[in-house]
Amino acid sequence: PVRSVIPRQRIGRCVGSGWYDHEQAYVRTTDTPARPVRGREAMSASAIVSRPAMITPQPSARKELATFLGLTFGVSAGLYWLILSSGGLAQGQRYIPALMWTPGVSALATRMVLHHNVRDLGWRWPATRWVALSYFVPLVYATAAYAVVWLTGLGDLSLARFRDNALLFVVVGSLLSVFMSAGEEIGWRGFLVPVLARTMLLGRTACVSGGIWVAWHAPLILFGDYSNGLPKWYALGCFTIMTLSV
Repeated sequence: PVRSVIPRQRIGRCVGSGWYDHEQAYVRTTDTPARPVRGREAMSASAIVSRPAMITPQPSARKELATFLGLTFGVSAGLYWLILSSGGLAQGQRYIPALMWTPGVSALATRMVLHHNVRDLGWRWPATRWVALSYFVPLVYATAAYAVVWLTGLGDLSLARFRDNALLFVVVGSLLSVFMSAGEEIGWRGFLVPVLARTMLLGRTACVSGGIWVAWHAPLILFGDYSNGLPKWYALGCFTIMTLSV
């Protein structure tokens, strides 16, 4: 006779009906009624019964990426049109918060649709040293870049905004920047980078995620005024180098 053990999904119906409990396991054979087994055989049967009958398949990285990028670029296309048709970033600034939160909302939607949760989007506080570096490193390279521009006379420093209330400007500006950029960080770093890292090495993950980030900004650089008056090719080139290097 061939021995078979009750699948895990039947345990809930079997408890209390004589099929399985924690004191003794029952094994069914193909030609005999259920019989109690004890000792080493019961331990073996219990171990087999306790194994999951099946593992819920996880969505592939390709499916997650297709869903996320489709939502992000699809919704962003409509917001690009609204901003450009308004005359540019200054005239269409009411649409900018929605645009910057598009990657974050798309990431949340993708997680809910494919995983039915919003975990694993970078909610956990990392090691303090990385948080400190995330503040320190941008200050270093930004200061170096601006110092070169100011010292060579390519640009000047305007303190007009600080004449009224510098503290209010810094505090309110920082809070607004955190809120606005959170949408992009949830999407690009919280969702996109971990999904890419499942199938790519670190260097390629950085290049691909940076390239996607550049492509998302490109419409406003090429067709809008996100280039700050610079030649389009130059602005896009500088933005690409900055994004891939950072």
